[in-house]
Amino acid sequence: MLKWASWNSRGSRESSVGSYTMSVVLLLLLVGLGAEQLSKGVYSERESHIHMSLAPPMARGVPQWNPEFDGDPLSFEILDRDQSGAIECTRVQGSQRFQCPEIQAARKDFRFFRSFFPNYDTTGNLGVPDGFLEASEFPERDAFPSVFQKEGWGEPGHFIALDQNRDGRISPSEVNEATRVFQIASDAMMAYDADGNGKIDRREFPGAPRTAPFYLGCDELGRDVWTRVIRGGATSLRIAVGATLISLFLGCFLGGIAGYRGGVMDRTILRLGDIWMALPTLILVIVVVAALGSSPWRLMLLFGVLNWVSVARLVRMQVRSLRAETHVEAARAMGAHPLRIAVHHMLRVGWRPVGALGIWLIAIVVAEEGALSFLGLGVPAPAPSWGGMLAEGIQSMRYHPRLVIIPGFLFALTVFVLNMLETRVSEEDR
Repeated sequence: MLKWASWNSRGSRESSVGSYTMSVVLLLLLVGLGAEQLSKGVYSERESHIHMSLAPPMARGVPQWNPEFDGDPLSFEILDRDQSGAIECTRVQGSQRFQCPEIQAARKDFRFFRSFFPNYDTTGNLGVPDGFLEASEFPERDAFPSVFQKEGWGEPGHFIALDQNRDGRISPSEVNEATRVFQIASDAMMAYDADGNGKIDRREFPGAPRTAPFYLGCDELGRDVWTRVIRGGATSLRIAVGATLISLFLGCFLGGIAGYRGGVMDRTILRLGDIWMALPTLILVIVVVAALGSSPWRLMLLFGVLNWVSVARLVRMQVRSLRAETHVEAARAMGAHPLRIAVHHMLRVGWRPVGALGIWLIAIVVAEEGALSFLGLGVPAPAPSWGGMLAEGIQSMRYHPRLVIIPGFLFALTVFVLNMLETRVSEEDR
């Protein structure tokens, strides 16, 4: 009975450790590999809507890379300026992109609205623009491009039409809704060229693009904060997981040899580890990145190579304690290959401390990568990362603290959760 209780307790601990480890794996898969799905159909992390600079959460704009269209055929008449019955486009030589003169002319007209608020928003508090246009600020008809003058833009009726929520002022989201047909991207339109003749006729025309919310608002360059936070977290976690796998491979290999062979091999690997530990890791990474440039793969390799020593020492200690066990001695006496002994008789028993160390290393690399990106030496711009977003948000922190709070909170939360999981896994192993 006591034997069964002891076995059941051990099985429960192993099951609990496995559950925590699986939770970490699922978390990393969700954020790292699921970033594409979490931000799909909204905005690209690199597209900039400069007229929406520092827009508040839930402001609306027109996605350029993955827009949804409303199917309204009336928008076709606005874009078909030569009345030819088709919107003609040509492929840019040597690329997969298209040039559509009529669409480009429409986007040129939209440039007026890009400067709409900077030029006419003048009645904010203390002389600072408030991001809205009052009726007294609405530009006269002569200020609009000719294509809008023909339609009577600049008259009081258009201000009322743009003021969709009837609050007496116009927001950038309301202007985007009214002018979305002028924001069509040529490449997005040509995806509907069913017959491949380089023309979009009435039958193929998908309508005007729908607006979509900036869930967490925009940064100073008009980029969607939600998309950049998700993609930035995915980048940080991919680098951290990849670097940890490299460290685990090198550490298990060298530590296993040192612990199993002993003697000169053991002393040599120990001295190599001592020298490696004496190197200032972060300073060394900064020097290498400054000399050779930065990329996610290079950071992954650097952090992986520099963090193997702690894994090797733990594996060496585990192997030295396990190689005298009865089941290992029996396997050696039966002529089992050393690799089989290491995998089947040592790794299966001593993997939990190594797994806990791996979780801790992921947290360490996330923190180190964030520090490098904050200094401008991590993930190269314009690709997002939490550290880089913190550095960019500091410039607008006084009036827009969310640009620092959001990536900073997620950064700290990720490191905290990983450390808590590592602690729990370590306690379960005791």
